[in-house]
Amino acid sequence: MKVTKEDYGELRRAIMPSMMMIEAGPARVRYDQEGLSAERRRWDAFWNGTALADGGQDLRARIVAGYNDDHIDTALRRIQKEANL
Repeated sequence: MKVTKEDYGELRRAIMPSMMMIEAGPARVRYDQEGLSAERRRWDAFWNGTALADGGQDLRARIVAGYNDDHIDTALRRIQKEANL
């Protein structure tokens, strides 16, 4: 994984509440009904979580500027797996 430990830890803290809401809540039913993929759910958690977290917009800017989409998605997948979602 190309994302540093520090960035990964900050990203995990920022997006975990959104990821839990999307994966374990009623939103998951809507995603499934709409045929939206796991990748879409991960990226929605990324955008929502970084918008809502303290300092999240700065984190988002740093992550987007420093890593490509594949690197970010690998980190998002790992967060999803660690959360057993």
